[in-house]
Amino acid sequence: MPFFSSASLSLSELQNSTSPGNTKNRVFHSTAILNTFITAYFKTNSMGTTKLPFQEIKKANEYDSSVFLNAALEKGMAARYLAPEPYSKTKLFENMAKNRIAVYTGYPMRMLKQYDEEKSNTLLRNLSAGLPAREKVNIRTGPSRTVKRVMISEIIKKWKLQRSRFGVTDLHFRGTKFFKTVDAKAISYFNLLPLCPDEVSFLEMMTLVISARGIFSDSHSDDGDGSNHCFVGKKLWLAWDRAEGKQYGLQDCTYDDVYSKAKFSMHAFVSMKSARWFIISDNCTLFMPGNFAHKVITLEPYIGFGSFYVTLPGYINTLKRWLLYPTSDVKVNFIEILNKYTIKKIKQLARSSPAMQKEMGLSYLKRAVAQWKTGLNKKEREVLLSNKSFADLLAFAG
Repeated sequence: MPFFSSASLSLSELQNSTSPGNTKNRVFHSTAILNTFITAYFKTNSMGTTKLPFQEIKKANEYDSSVFLNAALEKGMAARYLAPEPYSKTKLFENMAKNRIAVYTGYPMRMLKQYDEEKSNTLLRNLSAGLPAREKVNIRTGPSRTVKRVMISEIIKKWKLQRSRFGVTDLHFRGTKFFKTVDAKAISYFNLLPLCPDEVSFLEMMTLVISARGIFSDSHSDDGDGSNHCFVGKKLWLAWDRAEGKQYGLQDCTYDDVYSKAKFSMHAFVSMKSARWFIISDNCTLFMPGNFAHKVITLEPYIGFGSFYVTLPGYINTLKRWLLYPTSDVKVNFIEILNKYTIKKIKQLARSSPAMQKEMGLSYLKRAVAQWKTGLNKKEREVLLSNKSFADLLAFAG
C-alpha cells in the first residue's frame, strides 16, 4: 500500500494552503566558473601574485608515493583544484542540489575558549571534559595500520605528544557533552537520517576524526553524502566520481578486491572531468556527494569531525544513486523506511512557516522532482519508476 491514501494532499496542495509561493533559485554555472578560474590562475601565476597549494601535494608524497606532482601534471591539477569559499546557506543548498563538492570557510560553528587560550588547548580541554575518558575505541596505528582498542584519554594524550602515527575515525560523539560544546548540530540540522529508526539512522555515523601527521586513507567511497569540519590540522583530499574512476582503472576499496593498496594514477586523475583536489584545514568545512570516491592524506596533526547525511536539496540525487549503482550499507527496506520518514517531514514543513521551509531547503526538492529525468536514459528511468518508494516520492512532491 502507498504511504498515503488517495485522500492525502500532495506537497503542492499542502504548500498552497500555507505558503504564498516559491521563488526561483539562482543556478550556478560550474563550467563557466571553472574556465574563469583557470584563466585567472594562469594569468596571475605568470605575474607571480597567485599560487596554488602544490607544495601540499609534494608533502603528501612523503606518505603516499602514488600522489605526486610533475610539470606534465601541473596544468591539469590547476584546473581541478577546488578552492574554499565563504559560507552561505544558499551556496550550501545549491551545491547539494547540483551534486557538487564544496569547501567553505566561516561555517557557523562555535568552540568555548578561555581568555588568551590557544585553539588547540581549547580543543583538548573540551575533548577531555566532553567525552567519556575511559571508553575504548578503535585506532589504526603504525605503518601496517594495526587496529588497537585504546581509551579516549590515551588518544588525546597520543595526539598531544605526536610521537606515533595513528588515526581515529569511529569515535561517535552524538549525545555527549562535546557535541553540545562545539554546537555540532549546526552541521547536521538538515540531516534526515536522525529522524529515522536505528536501521536507517546508523548511516549518519557522526564521529570525531583524530589523526597524526602521515596517516592516510586509501581510495574508497561511502553510501551517504559526507561532511567534514576541521578544528585544527590539515588534510589533502583527492576525489572523483566513482563510476568515472572505474572507467579510468582506479580501484575503490569499498567495492573492489584490494589486497594491499588500491590502484591509483595521478595521470588518470587529471584526465577525469569529475576529479577535484582540495585542502581541509583550520575552520574549513567540507560537503561532498556520496558518488565521489576519495583518498585522504593527513599533512598536519588533525582533529575534526564528520558525518554522513541525506538532505532535501540532495534527496533525489541520493535516491537515484542508491537505486542505479551498487551500495555497501543501503540494503533491504532502507529506502522504504527513509522515504516514509522523509515524506512525514515534508508534510510538517509544508504546513510550517516559509522561514522553516527555507531552513531545510524544501524548494530545492520541488525543483529536483521536476527535473528528475535530466541526464538519465530510458532504462535508468524505468528502473527508478519501478521502485515504489521513488515513485511515491515523485507523486507526493511533484
